[in-house]
Parts: sequence; C-alpha cells; structure tokens
Amino acid sequence: MSSSPLARRANPKAKRRANPKAAKRRAKKREEGFSLQFQNDRVPEYQALFDRNLRSHFENKRRQRELYSVGVIDKEGRVINLEKYKSKLFIIDQEFKAAEAREVRRQREEETTRALLRKKRHQALDETRRQEGLQKMKEDRKIRQEILRATRGETSVSPKRRSPKRSGGAAAASPSADSFFLTEM
Repeated sequence: MSSSPLARRANPKAKRRANPKAAKRRAKKREEGFSLQFQNDRVPEYQALFDRNLRSHFENKRRQRELYSVGVIDKEGRVINLEKYKSKLFIIDQEFKAAEAREVRRQREEETTRALLRKKRHQALDETRRQEGLQKMKEDRKIRQEILRATRGETSVSPKRRSPKRSGGAAAASPSADSFFLTEM
C-alpha cells in the first residue's frame, strides 16, 4: 500500500499504522481503563436453562419431566423465575404454617373437650354409684328394722315405733331396740 493522502482517507486504519506514537498513546489509554479488580463488580449468574448450547439437553422429555417435578419449569415448558415468585412462595408457606397452627389448636380444643366429657361421665358415674350405695344402705336399714320387729313379735310394719316399757333390771339385760346387734355384747 502506498502512504498517499488519498489512500489514507479511503482506509482510516492506515493512518493509525502510520503514526506509531499515536498508537502507543491509544494502547496506553486502553491499558489504563482495564482493571483486574472484581470486588465491586458482580459476576453474572449462570443459568443453564437459558444456555443455547444445552437446549437439546433440556428439550429431552425425561429431563423435562424431572424439571417439572422439581418445580423449575411449568407444564408448557417455560422456565419459572424463582426470584420473581419468592414472594408468592413465601405467602403460600405462611398460609401452610397458619393452617397447621389452626389444626394443632383444633386438636387441642378437641382433646380438652374430650377430657371434660370424660370427667363429667366419671362424675355422673360416681354420683350414680353413691346414690345406689345410699339406696342399698336404706334398704339394708329397713331389712334390719324388719328383722328386729320380727324378733320382738311385731308382724306388721308400722310407721310409729313402739317403745317397750322398761324396768330398771330388765332394761339392762335385754338388748335395746335401737341397737344393730340382736344379741348383747
């Protein structure tokens, strides 16, 4: 190539090659702009589902079933952005926790209700047993009184009690009418 002005206008790179000092300045400027410090820069996250080279791998039916069961894609095969749906997932998780807490509370209430019913049943059963015991004691008392009357010679059951005439010596030798025992002690 010739270094004529006309040739330089037609090819702008020819001018750069012709002036070595300017080329050095441009290279120096490019080097100053280059930095190896990545502390503040964020490396972009790799997403394999969007990689063109892995497309045939992820289009496999078995792989799509696996991705769907894990929850990475939907039924149509679209990728679900988990960052976008985090708030929805959080709300659903909170609803599950609240439902579980309600269920635990309901079970506790049901258990306390059952315990109260058990307690009431036991109280009613105890009261019934007590009433039966009292009734049996009353019947036993009536039977004892009838036995006493029969031993004294009374044949009819009368509401009034007859008090036997007691003499000083005879009263000490005979059993009293109010005594449970039929014989003397």
